[in-house]
This record gives sequence, C-alpha cells and structure tokens, in this order.
Amino acid sequence: MSASGELASFLLVPENGSKSQAVQIDHRQELVGKCGGIPSAAKVLELGCGQDNCTIAIADLVSENGSVDGIDHERPGDGKLSESSNGR
Repeated sequence: MSASGELASFLLVPENGSKSQAVQIDHRQELVGKCGGIPSAAKVLELGCGQDNCTIAIADLVSENGSVDGIDHERPGDGKLSESSNGR
C-alpha cells in the first residue's frame, strides 16, 4: 500500500472511496510543495478543515515532530477524523 493509501485508510470514507482519497492526498501534498512546502517540524493551523482530508495530508508532511490543528464550524463527531491530527 502506498503512503497516501495508508493515510486514506484513516479517513472516514467507504472502503471503495479510499483510492480516490489517496489520489487527493497526493494532489494536496504536491500543491503544498509547489507553494514552498512545509517544514517537517512545523506547527500548522488549518481553518475550515472540513472532513480532515487536507489535515491528514499536511500532518504527514510535518511528521511526528510537527503538529496540525484543524478548526471547523461543524459539531464534533460529524464525520471528522478528529479535532486535531498530530504527526502521522
């Protein structure tokens, strides 16, 4: 399983949706790289994190030495991975 495929397995999507999520994770990480990247130990605040699809891609980039906190206006437990995703 690819790294993005492994990350996609953590998202709350039907099993058959993991492949498309893996493609989206790769795409998001590519876009971040084109914008100058994120240092591996960065602390990132993501506003409007939605279903955590981008949060998990960023968390992989900052590794276990960094952190990503996602904030969204939805209630906790409405299908999100977590309120905060630290490292991998």
